Amino acid sequence: MDSNEIDDIFKLMDRVMRQNFYGGYAINQSNRFNRYDNGLDDPKDYNIDINEDDKHIYFTVELRGVANENMNVTPKEKSIQLEVMAEGKWHKRNFRLPAKIVPKTSKVSFNNCVLDVVLQKVQEDNEI
Repeated sequence: MDSNEIDDIFKLMDRVMRQNFYGGYAINQSNRFNRYDNGLDDPKDYNIDINEDDKHIYFTVELRGVANENMNVTPKEKSIQLEVMAEGKWHKRNFRLPAKIVPKTSKVSFNNCVLDVVLQKVQEDNEI
């Protein structure tokens, strides 16, 4: 995966976040994006699912060609930070979340180039 592809994925994740959480679109939709359809250079598909329920926020992002050691995920109270190395350079992006989360309970896995993150929302009886 090259730097342009990482930037494209980050842009698409921003778009999904805005649509699902801040733009009044339906929650719990799956999103398959084609770079060509989105005005990007190369007609490749990216799977990006960002959903929520009453207790959790779920991220599933396909990062083809990224090794586990070239990726960091840092959940924060109101955002999640994703860092991916491509072409010897770290690309970092913070994504604002629609609700506060409990960072210490976050579950992150990266298998077969698919990043899965489950973030527990703050409930009245939870501490951050």
